[in-house]
Amino acid sequence: MEVTIGKLLAYAVQAGFWLAVQIAAITLFRVRPTNLLSIGIALTFFFGITAVISSFWTMSVANSPNGIITTVVNVYLLLLFVVSYGFETEAFSARPIILSMALAGVILPVVGVIQMVVFSYLSYLPGASPGRPPSVTGSYLHFPLLCGVLGIALLEGAKALRWRSLYLISLLCFIGVAISGGRSGTLVLVGAGALYILFEFFRKSSAVKLKFALFALITVGILATAIIVAYQYSVAVQRIAQLGDLQESGNAQRVEIWTEIYYYWRETNLWFGEYTGLVGNTTNNVSGQAQNLVAESGALQQLINFGALGFLSFYGVMLISYFGIRKECTFLRALFVSAMVQTLFYQSTEVLPYMAMLAFLPFFSRSLFIAGGDRYSNQGR
Repeated sequence: MEVTIGKLLAYAVQAGFWLAVQIAAITLFRVRPTNLLSIGIALTFFFGITAVISSFWTMSVANSPNGIITTVVNVYLLLLFVVSYGFETEAFSARPIILSMALAGVILPVVGVIQMVVFSYLSYLPGASPGRPPSVTGSYLHFPLLCGVLGIALLEGAKALRWRSLYLISLLCFIGVAISGGRSGTLVLVGAGALYILFEFFRKSSAVKLKFALFALITVGILATAIIVAYQYSVAVQRIAQLGDLQESGNAQRVEIWTEIYYYWRETNLWFGEYTGLVGNTTNNVSGQAQNLVAESGALQQLINFGALGFLSFYGVMLISYFGIRKECTFLRALFVSAMVQTLFYQSTEVLPYMAMLAFLPFFSRSLFIAGGDRYSNQGR
C-alpha cells in the first residue's frame, strides 16, 4: 500500500479501516455496554485533557504544534481499546474473523520467505533491510510483531473451534518471526508462551497438573533443542539469541537512549509533557521528515510526551483490556500481558496494526467463546 499511495495516506487508510470496523460492529449488531466502558471512557477523557495541556505547555516551551497531532493519534488508539472492551454482542461469529486472520497468517510469512530467497525481485517493497524482510507490512520491524500476535491468536482459535489447520498456520507465523530476526516479536512469543503455561497450570485440576507440567517441560525442551540446532546455521536466530545481551551494539544503544530520555523527563515538571510531539515517529510520519527524537520504549515515549499523568492514564486504558478478555482464553490473556510488557522495551505503541490487533482481543475472545463455549468449559479438567 505504501508503494502506491505513500506512507501518510497508507496510515490514514489503516486508521480509517479500523475505525470503520468498530463503527460497523456497533451499528450493525445489537450491542450492550460492559461494566468496563465507563472507566475506559473516564480514563481516556482524563488522558485527552492531560495531552492537550501537555501540547500547549510544549508550544509555550518549544514553539512546536506537533503535540496536537500526537494527541489526536493517541486518543484514537485508546478509543480502539475502549470500544472493543466497552461493548459486547452475541450476534457476531468468530469464523469470518478466523478466516481473515488465517489468510493474513499465510501471506505474511510466505511473502517474507520469498523476500529472503529472491530479495531483488521484491526489493521495491518499503521497509526492507538486508536479511530482514518486511513482508507486506512496510517495515521489517513490524513484520515479526504482527506474525507473533497472529500466531498466538490463531492458537486460541484452533483451541476454541478445533480447526487443526490453524495450528499449522500458527507454526508458519512463528517461522516468520524466526526468519525476521526480530527480537521484539520474539519477546512477545517467549513471554506469551511462559505466561500461557503458568495460567493453564493454575487452571488445571490437581489430578492433571503433573501431566500438564511434564508435557510443558517436554515441549520447552524440544523447542530449545530446535533453537540450538538452528543457531548453528541461521544468522536471524543468532541475532534473536542476543535478546538480553546488553553488550550487543543495538541493545547497548537502546539502553543509552532510555537513559537519555529518562534524564530529559526528569528535567521537566514531571506530571505533564514538555516534549509532546517531539519524541517518536508519529509526527515524523505525518511530516515526512525524520526530525524527532525516538525513545525506543513505548512507556518512556508516553512519559516524555505526556508526563506521568498521561503515561499512567494511557497504559491504564490499555490494561483494562485484560479484564475484557474472557478468562478461558488463556492464549489471548497471555498474549496481551506479554505484548504490554514488550512495549516497555520497544517503541511499539506507535505501530498502528499492532495496537489495533491488541485492542481487538476482547472482542475476539467473546466471539470465540460464543463459537466454542462448550469446549472451553471442559478445559480445566
